[in-house]
Amino acid sequence: MGSDGSRGEGVGPKTLEVIDVIKAYPLEVQADLSRYHKIRIRDWWRGKVTSQELYAYILHLPEDSATKAVFRDGDWHEDKYLSVRLINELMCYRADFVSSNGGDMKPNLILSPKQLAAKAAERQQYLDLRQMMLAQMRGEFVPPTRDVHFETEDRKGIGIQDPPAPT
Repeated sequence: MGSDGSRGEGVGPKTLEVIDVIKAYPLEVQADLSRYHKIRIRDWWRGKVTSQELYAYILHLPEDSATKAVFRDGDWHEDKYLSVRLINELMCYRADFVSSNGGDMKPNLILSPKQLAAKAAERQQYLDLRQMMLAQMRGEFVPPTRDVHFETEDRKGIGIQDPPAPT
């Protein structure tokens, strides 16, 4: 597409970048263009919107847009992290106040999708290790058929492997 919106002979760099983003995240781009700019991808294909315009629309989407969220692997943007951090701090202060006055309150902190995934992975790691230890105490321990990695703060990525076969 030429800079005037007409179809040209060559394909410019912005066109290739737009195509790459649309191929990778078609639903997110479609939803965001419709929501924020009231245009559709077909407007670009029909020549109503130039590649440069479409590139600018995608590049300058708000941080809470679906397209930008997928670039962050579904995690929150910085503003949301800051807002939630303030909320979590207020909940901690409230719990401290209740505790100092003889009550008992545990704050229910808000976690981001990335933090929830890390917590779930940590929980699964704990359950795997516990299962292996219980099996070993019962005498039912069978070495894992795959490499099992248990990470601690001081030993990152240390794995338990099958013992070497006797020669």
